[in-house]
Amino acid sequence: MKSDHEFLSHIQNEYDKLYKSNSAPEWLTKVRARGIASLHQSGLPTNLDEEWRFFNFPSIYGNEFSIPDGTLGVTVTKAEIEKYTLKNTDAYLLVFLNGRFRKDLSDVETDEKNFKFCTLSSLSTAGRLPFDNLLVKHIGLENNPFTELNSALLTDGAYLAIPDDMRLAKPVHILHLTTGSEKLAVSPRNIIAIGENCHATILESYVGDCADYFSNSVTEIVVGESSIANHYKLQKESDSAVHVGTVYAYQHKGSQFTSCTIAVGSKVNRNNVHVFLSDENIECTLNGLYLGNGKQLIDNRTRIDHAKPNCRSWEVFKGILDDNSSGVFNGKIYVHQDAQKTDAKQTNRVLLLSDDAKINTKPELEIFADDVKCTHGATVGQLDGEAMFYLRSRGIDYKSAYAILTKAFAADVIDTISIKSLKEEVYALLG
Repeated sequence: MKSDHEFLSHIQNEYDKLYKSNSAPEWLTKVRARGIASLHQSGLPTNLDEEWRFFNFPSIYGNEFSIPDGTLGVTVTKAEIEKYTLKNTDAYLLVFLNGRFRKDLSDVETDEKNFKFCTLSSLSTAGRLPFDNLLVKHIGLENNPFTELNSALLTDGAYLAIPDDMRLAKPVHILHLTTGSEKLAVSPRNIIAIGENCHATILESYVGDCADYFSNSVTEIVVGESSIANHYKLQKESDSAVHVGTVYAYQHKGSQFTSCTIAVGSKVNRNNVHVFLSDENIECTLNGLYLGNGKQLIDNRTRIDHAKPNCRSWEVFKGILDDNSSGVFNGKIYVHQDAQKTDAKQTNRVLLLSDDAKINTKPELEIFADDVKCTHGATVGQLDGEAMFYLRSRGIDYKSAYAILTKAFAADVIDTISIKSLKEEVYALLG
């Protein structure tokens, strides 16, 4: 098994091969250089680090992943893409194949006045300012080496800019597909800037159909004053993939942000979500549902920062674990000294369907204000035997009774999803 140092040396070699001879905008070259330099300075994490002590690092460090140089040799048709898209839902579709934007597979025609979409790779020096502003101002909320790794290997991503006073008529679906025969390391990056008094719904989904690969995504979202943003992430990577995903959200005064993360695929998944409530009268709803079977590991780490008074946050993460799968939940609510009148609730509930499934859960409160209302808790259990007996006694077969009870367990998370077809798809995953 390779060490973290050996893996970083391999990444440096891949970086040198691909980028030293690769012409790129000056700002992108600087972002990559800053990322690789930071990695060499701080190093990659190991199980000795408290925040990563349950993670399966051999699944990453034990492989020699290559950075995809374009999508040459990979053939994907629009018909094949359809199986990953929203059914019976009209949406702006942005498709990234092996980390590169594919306009021929996308549907980005828009009649929304001034709604802007472009790829990060197409941003010239003139487009550098908004990207740098987000990257510098909002990305440094959490020390995450995999965010720096994403920056070092950045090739492309989505940049969405929604101007003030706009209500998007339909959702934006950002689809990241990894395919091919190589062991790839892809680094998707999404930058979403939502103006004031807006309403927007964003779905990002991660899928794959190839052998072992490593998907390391970063999404930055800024929600403007008095805006409403719904953000959903569906992770359905290949069964042999490793997915590390990080979402940073920064909310301005009077905004409402609802996020729901659904984790189903990949053999190893790490889900980081960090929301910063920067001003007063902000509402944040942070939900998650993770479904594990086989020998899957699904590792969730969340943080909500309350920086100013009179803000509210609600967080519910639920897990359903079967076979030899394992889950991790570590959620922190951090209430700053100025954040009086904070109202925050955090809950982690887990359903273990097998004697061999396990969960490590650690909800946390860190409070530096004295006039707050904060609660947190965790529960772990199995299917209710009496409820199962009741359903079976009414003539319902075991499989149907099982599905009814698991859907009921997950319903309060799934029902927060505003996209009807996505909600139906998630319910279907439960049988």
